Amino acid sequence: MRKIKYKIAVIGVGAWPTTIAKILVENGHDVVILAHRTKLRDDINNKHQQSKVLPGIILPTALKASCDAEKTFSEADYIVNGLASSFLSNLEAYSSLINGKPILSLTKGMILKDGSQRPSEFLKMCVPDSPLVVLSGPNLAGEIASLLPAATVIASDEEGPMRAFQAMLSNSFFRVYTSDDMVGVEMGGILKNIMGIASGCIDGLKLGFNAKAMLVTRGLVEMTRFSELLGASKETLMGLSGLGDLIATCHSPKSRNYSVGKALGEGRSIKDVTSKAVAEGVNTSSLIVDQAKKLGIEMPITEMVHKVIHESLDPKAAIQALMGRELKSE
Repeated sequence: MRKIKYKIAVIGVGAWPTTIAKILVENGHDVVILAHRTKLRDDINNKHQQSKVLPGIILPTALKASCDAEKTFSEADYIVNGLASSFLSNLEAYSSLINGKPILSLTKGMILKDGSQRPSEFLKMCVPDSPLVVLSGPNLAGEIASLLPAATVIASDEEGPMRAFQAMLSNSFFRVYTSDDMVGVEMGGILKNIMGIASGCIDGLKLGFNAKAMLVTRGLVEMTRFSELLGASKETLMGLSGLGDLIATCHSPKSRNYSVGKALGEGRSIKDVTSKAVAEGVNTSSLIVDQAKKLGIEMPITEMVHKVIHESLDPKAAIQALMGRELKSE
């Protein structure tokens, strides 16, 4: 059966939205990336690359970029949001242009807007008439852009748009599963970033594989505890968007959150290691700690990551504090 060809606008020029745009073009769709700078637009259109975030990757010649938001959105059938959480509020300027069009959100961080919100909660407020689909999974952009096999999960309350995005993105090296648990899929992608920073700290301190295994296991417990209280299913956190993403983020030097943690463990300052790239777990850790306190949820690893980043706690002291907690059953 011949696949339907859609016109898709991708917002964001980071590694992950650019990779998703690449997949969509390779799957036969017309894709335009909305770029915020003319240099980025010209690099994609003329040099067919985004070398800063995807070094060595040649983008399809059919992939186009534009700085004209009105034209880009007016011609699109579907929208892909690839903005980092700290920039997601920029969508408010485009709300009248995209409201009503199905949106796939790639954002993996909490939004500080009238209190902390998941990306889908903010989008529902910003574009109330748009069907929303969220995507999360163990998806290191460089590997997928290089056509290495991977899988992800998309979730929505609306079956039609979710199935449409599943068909648009799936191919022989990128497998897309569906879920009706938007909370679980989003929270898995959000919380694993915090654990990725903690994992990097462990490697920066050279604490070994046992410590890493302990972190991943107990980190998943924290992620599940928090997410279930928000309405997520435990099974979702055991899947690709929870455990799967946690494994990838906690073990890959290509993960920005892991890289931030490793640098902190090696003694570098947070200002130094976050000056050139966005690591979602940095700001998200504070928002999750605040929300956990309000909800009465115990999240010791998350709290220590927050203290290392925002209160200058020595990573070694953070590990000692975690190891010295009151003994209990698993």
